Amino acid sequence: MKNNKVICDTDFYDNVGFNTIRSWLGEHCLCSLNGGYFQKLEPLSNKIEIEESQSLSDELLASIQRNSPVPLEVFPNITKTFSILEISGSQLNADHFRELYQILNCARCIKQALKKNVFPLWHMNSRNLLNSIVALSSIEKVFDDTFQLKPNASKELKQLSSAIISMEVKINDTMAKLMNWARSKNWLQGDQIVWRNGRSMLPLKVSQKRKIKGIVQDQSTTGQTAYIEPLEIIELNNQLTELKFERMEEEIRILRELTAYFRPMAGKIKESFYI
Repeated sequence: MKNNKVICDTDFYDNVGFNTIRSWLGEHCLCSLNGGYFQKLEPLSNKIEIEESQSLSDELLASIQRNSPVPLEVFPNITKTFSILEISGSQLNADHFRELYQILNCARCIKQALKKNVFPLWHMNSRNLLNSIVALSSIEKVFDDTFQLKPNASKELKQLSSAIISMEVKINDTMAKLMNWARSKNWLQGDQIVWRNGRSMLPLKVSQKRKIKGIVQDQSTTGQTAYIEPLEIIELNNQLTELKFERMEEEIRILRELTAYFRPMAGKIKESFYI
């Protein structure tokens, strides 16, 4: 629909219920970006354009009557993602890739549904929709169903994840032995190993804090508990911290690499989004 202020004024829109239609479309559109478009919707006056629009609507109506409508779903506004992709060396995060995956999957499903023999007009209009299993697979290899980075998203990440688990087990076993010993001596102020800033510590009574060699890393607000990092654990905690830092760097590298993969496709993705 286009502007046609010559034959339509504000009263006309109210009298025929056109404003009600615009409001309903704006509230129920599948992408928030379309809300403003529907609020500015105007009736068509060109006969050819009206007939073309009606034919497109007829194809969709017929699919609903056949109980096989075009698969549509709510999809996100990813205009910010396009802005990031256009910057060389930039990095998309997990949320960006989740939204990008939604758009790519939606475009693929729609294009597959719009077969030429059933939707001749819509098939022509959708010819530039991106339909890439490879693009979808590239995201699936990196993220799980909840869009958390997979531990095996790369060979290096898998090795680091395994090393971190092994180190945590080693620390927990060592701490458990120290915990049991401190418990037998009645030095503890708590029943569990405490973690502060990613480091494991024993909760000792302040009066007993020198009974175990180590560093006092923290103290409770009441002043009754001292959190001690035993000497036996310090080096293990240092190694664990280093492994986690390496894992974080590898995760960043993976996201940058995946972002770089999609950067050349930004134009096609944007075209599919706006179709």
